[in-house]
Amino acid sequence: MAAQGESLAARRYARALFDVAPVSARGLLRDELKQAGDAFSSHPELREALTNPAVRPDARARVVQAVFAGASEFAARLFKLLAERGRFALLPAIARAFAELVHQAEGVVPAQATTAMPLEPAQREALEKAIAAATGCAVALETATDPALLGGVRLSLQGLTYDGSVKARLASLRRALAPARA
Repeated sequence: MAAQGESLAARRYARALFDVAPVSARGLLRDELKQAGDAFSSHPELREALTNPAVRPDARARVVQAVFAGASEFAARLFKLLAERGRFALLPAIARAFAELVHQAEGVVPAQATTAMPLEPAQREALEKAIAAATGCAVALETATDPALLGGVRLSLQGLTYDGSVKARLASLRRALAPARA
């Protein structure tokens, strides 16, 4: 239940930020939130300094000011608020929720493609064009790699996952052949 409450809180922070940020600043803000959320998630020392209840709120605010010194006005204000309220752990979820709001406002469909090997720029562009043609919308494509897929692509789009990986095809073939063995 706590995770659901945190998700709701993250969406509320994201909505409030979206509502006060000028339209012209939303793209930059989306990128800043993602970078800050990634930094927070990937640096245990930073995470500890910003989420440990034993660290005083003013000390957390100083850490935020030092680490995110180059942030825009809106991002800096959000970071300071989260640090003061002991809510910095919400930042990655806020970043995702804010990106969703920006994408919705821009008519962009977010998509996640996972492949066994990193995509070449031409492959990425072709995949983006194919998704755009299929959805009729612009696409914000994020890519990831998972060598276990062996080949092909697994695409997550609008809450659905399309698995065209070699691993999925082999699993399907294995299931189809299983009754033949019996």
